[in-house]
Amino acid sequence: MRYWLYKCNRRPNPVGASGDWAADVFSGDEAVTWPGHRASRAREVHRALDELVRPGDVVACLQTDDRALVGFCRVVELVGEAGDLDISLQPIHRFAEPFPVHDARRGTSLDRSPALIGRVTLRGLSPEEMEELVALTGAPKRVLRGRPAANRGRRSGKAA
Repeated sequence: MRYWLYKCNRRPNPVGASGDWAADVFSGDEAVTWPGHRASRAREVHRALDELVRPGDVVACLQTDDRALVGFCRVVELVGEAGDLDISLQPIHRFAEPFPVHDARRGTSLDRSPALIGRVTLRGLSPEEMEELVALTGAPKRVLRGRPAANRGRRSGKAA
């Protein structure tokens, strides 16, 4: 299992991709197909999608225009063919209020995380970074295993 940080913005990026994690993915419990290759021109993103991202991986969902994490998803499947993949994501934890990760990470091991600092849309998080992120946000440890809550309708977490 790998861990990822996926960034999106409500305003279209240079390739015309945009998204609202809360409205488009975390409004229900069902899996949602989310842009992959078409969301970025970065070779790093394309390589990750073609070679590294797999079902069962966990994604931390960052709304860049709010500078906050909305929640965590599990990769259900990759949809399409290599070079033109999208990601099917199922919500596993949504914060009651978006978590202001950039303010909260100061002074932690996440302060220098390339995933949080850079502009790349999809970037890997080490297991240690993911553990720190889960601890920092107050998310349940089941997130580290890609497990949804037993009561799927419950939404919890630290308030912003």
